[in-house]
Amino acid sequence: MGPARLASLLGEFVVDSEAKVLDVGCGISSVLLFLPGHRYGIDPLADRYREIHDFPSEIDIRAGYGESIPYEDERFDLVTCSNCIDHTQSPTEVVREFGRVLKPGGWLILTCEVYGKDLGRRNVGHPHSMTEERLLGLLKDFELVEHWSSPWPGLTRHLQGRPPTQQIEHILLARSRADKH
Repeated sequence: MGPARLASLLGEFVVDSEAKVLDVGCGISSVLLFLPGHRYGIDPLADRYREIHDFPSEIDIRAGYGESIPYEDERFDLVTCSNCIDHTQSPTEVVREFGRVLKPGGWLILTCEVYGKDLGRRNVGHPHSMTEERLLGLLKDFELVEHWSSPWPGLTRHLQGRPPTQQIEHILLARSRADKH
C-alpha cells in the first residue's frame, strides 16, 4: 500500500501521536514508516529483516505470526495487514487475532490480491488464494466501513511498464465492533 492510498484511508479517521498501531506481516517497507504514534510490527522474518535493514528505533519490530499475535487483548487503535493474509496458515485465525488485539471501535486496514475464483494453494509462499467473497467473509465480525478495489499492478510489472494483472487489489477499512464483549 503506497503513501497516497494510505493518506486517503487515513482521511477516514485520525491516527495521532498517541495511537497504538500494529502492522501484521510488516516486512521491510511497512506502512509504519508513514504513520505517527506508537508503532509495532510483527513478521515471521523480522529477525532476518533486522539484519539487512535499519528500522527506525521508535518502531518495535518483533518476530511473530498473525495466528498468535504476541500482544495483549485490546491494545491497538489500528491494525494494518498489507498483502500478506494469503501468506498465512490460517487467515480465519489471523483475523480473529486482529479482533482480539484491537480496542473496541479500533480500525483495521486489510489489503489483499483477489482472484476471480479460488485457486487453492498457489505456491509454498501463498498457501491460499482469495476471492472477494472469501476475503469479505473473513471480516464477518467487523463493521465494514469502506471497500476499494483496483487492478493489481504487481511491482515488477509496474516497473517494467507492463499492464496490471487480471487480479484485483482489494483494500478494506473495517472497524472492531464497539460492543465486542
